Amino acid sequence: MSEIRVPVIVVGGGGCGLVSSTMLSNMGIEHVLVEAHTGTSHLPKASYLNQRTAEILDQHGLWKRIASVGCPPELMKNYRFITSLGGDDPCDAFVIDTLPCYGCNNDGPEVDTNFLTYQRDSPCRPCNLPQIVLEPILKEEAEQRNPGKILFNHRMVAFKEYEDYVVVEVINGATGDRIKYLADYMIAADGGKTVGPSLGISYAGERNLADTTSLHIKADLSNYWTDGDLMCWIVGVQDEDDISMGSTNSLFSAEWSTIVMNGPTWGKKSEEWAFHLGQGKKQLPVELLTEDILKANIRRITKIPDLDIEILKISRWQIDGVHATQFQTKRIFLAGDAAHRHPPITGLGLNTAIGDAHNITWKLAAAVKGSLPPSLLQTYEMERMVVGKRVVDWALFAFMNIRAIDTAFGFLPGGKDVLPTNRKILQQLVSNTFSGETRRAAIRYAVKSQRVETAAHDLEIGSIYPTGAFVPDGSKSTPVDPRGFLYTPTARPGHRLPHAWLEQGSSRISTHHLLGNQGGWALITDGSDAGRQWIDVVTKLEKQHGLRIKVARVDKGCDFLDVDGQWMETAGVKPSKGGAVLVRPDAYVALRAPEYSAEKVAQLERFFSITQEFRVQ
Repeated sequence: MSEIRVPVIVVGGGGCGLVSSTMLSNMGIEHVLVEAHTGTSHLPKASYLNQRTAEILDQHGLWKRIASVGCPPELMKNYRFITSLGGDDPCDAFVIDTLPCYGCNNDGPEVDTNFLTYQRDSPCRPCNLPQIVLEPILKEEAEQRNPGKILFNHRMVAFKEYEDYVVVEVINGATGDRIKYLADYMIAADGGKTVGPSLGISYAGERNLADTTSLHIKADLSNYWTDGDLMCWIVGVQDEDDISMGSTNSLFSAEWSTIVMNGPTWGKKSEEWAFHLGQGKKQLPVELLTEDILKANIRRITKIPDLDIEILKISRWQIDGVHATQFQTKRIFLAGDAAHRHPPITGLGLNTAIGDAHNITWKLAAAVKGSLPPSLLQTYEMERMVVGKRVVDWALFAFMNIRAIDTAFGFLPGGKDVLPTNRKILQQLVSNTFSGETRRAAIRYAVKSQRVETAAHDLEIGSIYPTGAFVPDGSKSTPVDPRGFLYTPTARPGHRLPHAWLEQGSSRISTHHLLGNQGGWALITDGSDAGRQWIDVVTKLEKQHGLRIKVARVDKGCDFLDVDGQWMETAGVKPSKGGAVLVRPDAYVALRAPEYSAEKVAQLERFFSITQEFRVQ
């Protein structure tokens, strides 16, 4: 068995692992990635990439390519709630309501609260791209940066953590050769299948609440789809036991299914779709569901009896909402689904996984290079566990909130036994009568509550670290919207750096563009004499610790101009007093000085001291 020493090993070649690899490569950290499968995902899986993910991928040189093939924002404006796509009955193709989604809708009354707010708070727009397309891009980009060390068809068969290293045994699936890696650190991005359970780490939360059967299909829906819709919730009356897929114990009284564009052409001419059947039910084992049964269900639900369907892939998954009770040991770090798993509602799975990667990779780079002490790594769990718990709770809440809408429909539980009554309720709901309008008003009121899924702006970009690798400044914490809508930009330590446009000559850049992708830091100050003193402080620190800290002076007559005033509005520093904000490589604020002072300089020096032990702040 050959033996190889490497600073970092990444276990898992999904989105989280591949992005981790690219980040490590950008920061010059030698590593290897091993993945048991021979290729990337065969399923569309997660598809929504939010603004924070866009910022992270943009920082590391990945976003431009991804956005070029993803669904543009103008074609992902709405979620539509509808009784079917086709059909000629008065109850068919009835639009119940639409919800603007992800800040992409610049039409109608929601434009001010969604579209403009999302544009104000980030330099990036979101997009939609299924993992079946995304992961090959991420794999190619990782391979280009780390040739010969992105090893698919390499299965980890054993690992053991020692005081000073981790031993990982791997089998090359093509040759049968065994390889032993001695790594300083491991990123476990294995989906929670192996590493966490082997370490004895338990998972807290709810498991197996319901089944979902997901189909990746080809179909021509151009005559039934509305441009601008990203997804349709199709709501119907539960019936048709003969093709019901054995559904029992439903969480809902209505039958809920969803269909999502998968491209590669976007809009109504999309060739591929993800169809999720029977949301919230227990169902027959997937191996008992023939293509004929599945196609019959799609045609029944859509009310398009002659729809030509090609089923590309079938999958069954359970709705869980769990998080690891421990995100790390001394040398092993759980990331992505290995740390938290939850319903795809709000799209927080892959997006949070990429946030995990962003957090741990710069810390590993600093520890491996010796620019900061290894104790820095202890802050990974401090910072990311609170995020993981929040998104798990939120995704479960948003999924179960569908029950509020389901209740508003007024259907009775019981399937075929109450079918006549439920059909009458549906007929009344779509009728041009006062009682019909009353029912619709009640449903639309409930539908608006599902903005916890489609407009969770603060969940997406407002994650706060209560403790971790930063210096608290004693300022009052910003309010957190319990609905998840309103994000409050602030440069308070432990918060994401607020986006503001800065003018640099004839060009404009975001404050986020000050960081680069090589693990560098930024210190933003003003053009005063006091602000100039930070340059000497930073130069000294760079020499002492082998760091890169970019000083950005934002003021008239300096390199950057706060043309819209947005930086000073959110920075929390005193004008022309040499106030400064220190930004970590992951765009989180590490220290804020309202004005230049010897005390703040000393805090900065202690923060970077090689002897400093990072503890809960």
